[in-house]
Amino acid sequence: MSKPREPWWTYVKNVLRLRPKLEEELRDRRSMSVTTSYKASGRGSGTGRKTESAALKELPPRQMAYLNAICTAEKETKRLHRRDGTAKTRLDLIEKTYYVPDGKLQKAADECYISYPTAVRYQGEFFRIVARELKLL
Repeated sequence: MSKPREPWWTYVKNVLRLRPKLEEELRDRRSMSVTTSYKASGRGSGTGRKTESAALKELPPRQMAYLNAICTAEKETKRLHRRDGTAKTRLDLIEKTYYVPDGKLQKAADECYISYPTAVRYQGEFFRIVARELKLL
């Protein structure tokens, strides 16, 4: 009999699958000009309202929280597992499983040259960091 999953498990999995789309949307928002100059003559080279321009170039708060939680989890994984040398393997596993279409944990484990139970453990540890950052734990 398998161990029951936490209620937030699927939520974190879906957040991880959103990452490529959110990064692309953020990159698109930051690359385009969103405001014109508000000078009386209507001419000028700079944007008119810097605060307005900066606000329009960010994602909505919830989506930014998703990206920040994932980035924090990646940084913490690098920091915690730098000594034992598994940080790169752990991050590769997550990338190959969740950031590509139709990623499967077993296939990613094989590509990273680790066993399936080890992949499940690495995935669980990463999920717990993301859940903690999203204040689900």
